[in-house]
Amino acid sequence: MDVAADYLVALPAAAAPSFSEGGGDERFTTWATNTAECGSLATPAVQPGQMSVAVKSCGKADFQVLHGALEVECSGVTWALLGETNKWVPVSPQRFEGVTCGASFAATVIGSPGEQLAVSFAKNSDGGAGADDTQVITVQCTIGATGKAVAQPDTNTCS
Repeated sequence: MDVAADYLVALPAAAAPSFSEGGGDERFTTWATNTAECGSLATPAVQPGQMSVAVKSCGKADFQVLHGALEVECSGVTWALLGETNKWVPVSPQRFEGVTCGASFAATVIGSPGEQLAVSFAKNSDGGAGADDTQVITVQCTIGATGKAVAQPDTNTCS
C-alpha cells in the first residue's frame, strides 16, 4: 500500500501506560526510522512535546517506522525512554520492567545474565518546549546475574 499524501495521526491519551497520571495532557517524544531523512537507528532525530505524529507520503520501498514514547517529568527535566532504537519494537514488556523517578530518571532492563545492549533516552531540560534542547543519551548496559539492570541516563551508568 502506498501513502499518497502526508497526514497527521493523533496520539491518544489512552496510549499512556499506567504510570502516567492520565490528565489527558500527555505528551510524547516521537521519531521515525527506515529512511535517510529520518535519522539513524543509533541516534534517532526526535521531536519532543508531541500530541500527534506526522506520517509522510511513501511507497512500499521507502516506508517509515514510527515510534512514540511517553514523556515523564522528573526533577525538572522531561525524559522519554526510547529503548533499543535498533529494534523494530524498541520498548517491550519483555525487555523493560518499568521506569522510576527518584533521585534521577531510570529504566529497569530485563535480559539474560551477561547480555549487552544499548538503551536510549530523550532528555529535554526545557520541559519539552523545543527540539533544539533535546538530547539523545545512550547508555551501554550489561545484564547482571539477577537478569536485570538499571539504566540511568543522568550518570550514563547501568548497574
